[in-house]
Amino acid sequence: MKVEMLKKTADIFAKLAVTSSDLLEKAAAEKDPSKRDLYIGIAAYELRKYEEAIESLKNSYKSSKSGEAAARLAMCYFRLDDFNGMKIWSEAALETNPDGQMKALVAKNMISYASLAAIASFGLGEVEPASEFANKALSIDAGDLSATDILVRSNLVKGEENKAQEVAMEFGLEPQFETLRESWNLDRLILDGTGKLPSFYRSGFMASERA
Repeated sequence: MKVEMLKKTADIFAKLAVTSSDLLEKAAAEKDPSKRDLYIGIAAYELRKYEEAIESLKNSYKSSKSGEAAARLAMCYFRLDDFNGMKIWSEAALETNPDGQMKALVAKNMISYASLAAIASFGLGEVEPASEFANKALSIDAGDLSATDILVRSNLVKGEENKAQEVAMEFGLEPQFETLRESWNLDRLILDGTGKLPSFYRSGFMASERA
């Protein structure tokens, strides 16, 4: 079992290395500075060099005002557990395109800007905005598990358990509902006390996403 797990991890890193190498080759050949910085930023992100990624992506955004650059900046701040930075850049991405999405290069799934904003808001303990962004994300992609997770948790935190269960059933998260429900007391306690929420709610998002 340990060997299999390590092999899966090695395969992931191998894919990340190939993806990053391809992006850097594209950057070397790119004449548009904003696109070049975008490719370099994404490559640095894939290599988990988040500070370097932020520098390149900000340069790209300055000249292009690209929603993708802003969204990928939001992801960098997410990886650094900086929900304030994540909120700023996810909302900047939304300003460029309210229905925008970016592609996770390894997992190949699409991530909406609204979903990123929902995660950022919830991470800051801003439950109502998180719910609004999550609903927007689900209008873009009804299969967005990250947005569904945030919407269920938001309702649980507000004490609206029946509504939370309805959302879980509607969007196919019912098997995980009891686990989410068990975290309700802790979520609500931390929200009421400090405005912050625990980081474990992110597990579903992080497991399914690799941008």
